[in-house]
Amino acid sequence: MINEELLSTIRQHFASGPSINQTDKIMDLPEAIRRYIAPGQVIFLGEFANEAARQMARLFKGTNAGFTIVNSARDYLAPMVYDGLVKKLIGVAYMHLYPKSGPNRVIQSAFNEGRIEIEGWTSLTLMQRLMAGAMDMECMVTKSLIGSDMAVDNKDALHLFDSPFKTRQELALLESLNPDMAVVHGWMADASGNIILGSPYYMGASTWGARASKGGVIATVEKIVSMDFIRKHSALVSIPGHLVKSVSEVPFGAHPQGMNSLGLGIDGLTSYRPDNDFIGAYRDTVSDVAKLKAWMEEWIYQCPNHEGYLSKLGKTRLHDLSAGIGQGEGIANLEELLSTVSLSPDFSKNELTIVAAARKIEEIVLEKKYINFLLGVGFSALSGWLAYYGLKKKDWPVKLLIGTGVYGYSPQPGNPTIGATANIETGEMLSDAFQSYGSLVGGLNNQCLSVLGAAQVDKYGNINSSKIDNKFIAGSGGANDSISAREVMVISRQSAKRFVDRVEYITSPGNRVKTIVSDLGVFEKKGEDKEMTLTGLHFDAKNTPLEKRIQAVKDNCGWELKVASDLKIMDSPQVEELALVRCFDPDRLYR
Repeated sequence: MINEELLSTIRQHFASGPSINQTDKIMDLPEAIRRYIAPGQVIFLGEFANEAARQMARLFKGTNAGFTIVNSARDYLAPMVYDGLVKKLIGVAYMHLYPKSGPNRVIQSAFNEGRIEIEGWTSLTLMQRLMAGAMDMECMVTKSLIGSDMAVDNKDALHLFDSPFKTRQELALLESLNPDMAVVHGWMADASGNIILGSPYYMGASTWGARASKGGVIATVEKIVSMDFIRKHSALVSIPGHLVKSVSEVPFGAHPQGMNSLGLGIDGLTSYRPDNDFIGAYRDTVSDVAKLKAWMEEWIYQCPNHEGYLSKLGKTRLHDLSAGIGQGEGIANLEELLSTVSLSPDFSKNELTIVAAARKIEEIVLEKKYINFLLGVGFSALSGWLAYYGLKKKDWPVKLLIGTGVYGYSPQPGNPTIGATANIETGEMLSDAFQSYGSLVGGLNNQCLSVLGAAQVDKYGNINSSKIDNKFIAGSGGANDSISAREVMVISRQSAKRFVDRVEYITSPGNRVKTIVSDLGVFEKKGEDKEMTLTGLHFDAKNTPLEKRIQAVKDNCGWELKVASDLKIMDSPQVEELALVRCFDPDRLYR
């Protein structure tokens, strides 16, 4: 006998469709922080969670909050550090990237004066520790950090060992990392907390920081959407709702950083570019205590909430940050730029160095048949970009990488910042630091040359970007990960304090550093020699005697320098080379 009542019940189950039951986690941001953030917590603070950071500063002002802040790279922690809310930073680099790269003086001073601790990792290894924490594994394996002083500093969370398998490869075990809470900013979420953060290039660390959090996630988003919308774009969801404690709608919540919807394929999203004027003004304050206090008062404490902050910015400014984004900004402004760029054959010392380094990159790439090269900031970027266009003219299939996850981009005119929106929009692939450093740079078949800067470098090619005189500089960022490439080249200004017999701190071991280009010459490891030899000199319009030029290089070198018998002298820079460099850096930030 057929049980019609039971069949009817079953039909009703399926006819009802997907679950529409939502746990309402929508909450004002101040309430969310009061409820879930407590003094003494270890907090993962996501790459773009800037309004959340401001709100934490407002709510905990004047307290001994004692936070430990975990993050990949933050420009905007200075107010919380200055106000004494932070006792420890766990991260990869604490520096400014705009208008030009340089250390964050507030964080630098706080460490040097003993007011905070800094636990330094790399872009890849910090993400790996969070990944291990998210997967409930006690550890994860890496090739990074081996041979560096960071491995010594972090010995309680790192174990070196030889692989038990075929090659007996030396590897490092990283201890997992589980923050108490995570605070992230993304594009959108529904009321249940299912979050679309954005492209992995922008949000890779936030994804794993959120998943690794023991206490859950406080999320701010540009827009709260329906669950139906989330279902239609489920492939873009990176944080599921069960991990999330609260969701707050905070438009322009990443300001002064930008938010780019590149790769999401969702109509109606309003991307916005970094507010460079605001960032520049902020940067000017961090080396002057009086200015910083006034800035914090104006932009944090006198703005009681995010609405007040946006009102102070003004509608016109916010509109201008969104206008024209995604429309090939670099090329769109090219004609205007060309009308102002000097075509003079005269050149500065920095321009000469950039051209010399670019020519050396081309030579190495063509000789070793490298396909990819990863570039650091400043001289490294400008030299690499110039080499890119030189190699294109020679029909070499070169691909540029940004360590945080952009592959196959074309450098655009107008902005020497490596992560400029115009550059990213030309990329062939957007991934994250795990894929970029772990595979494309340091993995099987990588065919990669890394071109890096250095605060200090020694005769073995060891790089220091961490500490000098036991005082903090900036940290590794992705530099230590980058040395897993097939070969490494360093570009740096030269002095006896920068070019030393042995660096004070090994951020990145020099095993694969084969070439150094300074503003005085070219140095290379010849054959099996582990020490650098002077192999080339730059063009000299004054025709200074060769012996005098060699002596000048030696006087600015901290080791007993070997000089090649077949010393090469560079030809004069060509106007085309100089013009390209000037297009990349029209405001002379690096040149």
